[in-house]
Amino acid sequence: MKLDKFDMIFAGVGGQGVLTVAGIVARAALIQGYNVKGAELHGLSMRFGAVETHLRFGNDVHSPLVKKGEADLIISLEPIETVRVSRYAKDDTNYVFDRKEQMPISVYLENKPYPSMKDVVSALKKNSPKGKIFDLSASDVARKEYGSVVAANVILLGKAIKEGLIPLKKDSVLKAMAQVLPAKVLEANKKILDLGFSLK
Repeated sequence: MKLDKFDMIFAGVGGQGVLTVAGIVARAALIQGYNVKGAELHGLSMRFGAVETHLRFGNDVHSPLVKKGEADLIISLEPIETVRVSRYAKDDTNYVFDRKEQMPISVYLENKPYPSMKDVVSALKKNSPKGKIFDLSASDVARKEYGSVVAANVILLGKAIKEGLIPLKKDSVLKAMAQVLPAKVLEANKKILDLGFSLK
């Protein structure tokens, strides 16, 4: 498939599985024959610090970093982190993010007020008036169906694939999951991916 480049940002806080879902997507892109470049930008990721991962794939990709104003898709596991990384967005960037608040340590340290969901969505629409925004209760669904909020990352990925926001085939993602995830959680994560497809 001809694809010059596709730029993604994954965001969240430590412990939410940001790096895991980025790894699945990177492997799926490799399976489809694309060049893949990526970079992890995170500080106190084990102590609820911000985690940000850049991923670029396609036939003409050289740098691992997404430039500001060039992200095609942002997948985020935390609302305020979605707004933070929207500095990479352009007018038609698409967003898939979890509505569940997981207060980043920066909010505590800087004593910043947490924005309302309305303010979060408004900020994203301002940055990307032509983009699509999907805010999901992924953590709540993950806890109910899987017993752990950590599964929210794969739910968001499933939604992105279903909506055609990412140029990867579901079959490639399933193959990537088999290569990236431990065998004991693979079947459960396949079902979790389908949950993302089923969400409205």
